[in-house]
Amino acid sequence: EYVRYDHLPLKTKNGKEKYVEFVSNLYEVGEKEVIQCNIRDISERKEAELKKEETEKKLKKLHGLASKLENKNSEEEICQTAVDAAENILEFSICSIYLLEENGNLVVKAVSEEVSSDDYFEGPPDKNSLGGRTLLNNESYLVNDLQEHSDAKPVKEEYRSAISVPIKNKGVFQAISYEQG
Repeated sequence: EYVRYDHLPLKTKNGKEKYVEFVSNLYEVGEKEVIQCNIRDISERKEAELKKEETEKKLKKLHGLASKLENKNSEEEICQTAVDAAENILEFSICSIYLLEENGNLVVKAVSEEVSSDDYFEGPPDKNSLGGRTLLNNESYLVNDLQEHSDAKPVKEEYRSAISVPIKNKGVFQAISYEQG
């Protein structure tokens, strides 16, 4: 007499997956029984729930990262642990941490494994480079398309987007993706 499905997956004619809530009730109308069915698209709610679960998993991993960082003994170990976490937990393609040395140069302290020493710049911060401007202006930058950002100067053409974030006035964290945006 009563049926309910909370997260029923269905496919549309064009093959797109949707989630619906399906409720049917049996009623008597006169001497006849009538079934009323209500179907409501809950795809947006289901997507939001999945994103929330994913975010909660990432937050748990980040919390675990804090204890890992406490056990590191050197600046390089701390930086490399942070880069590894950014790749594994936050799913960035390529990451690096540059720190400002006493001599005024930005020096790579940690970088993704696939990056060679030819793929990054070390030296004094330069307002004409993204990392230098990030540090000198103490401002974060999001570059959706590196090909359209003349001062980003990607070392590889396949690098498509990036973020550059200051670490106080002490350095720069950068992440690069092979995808735009």
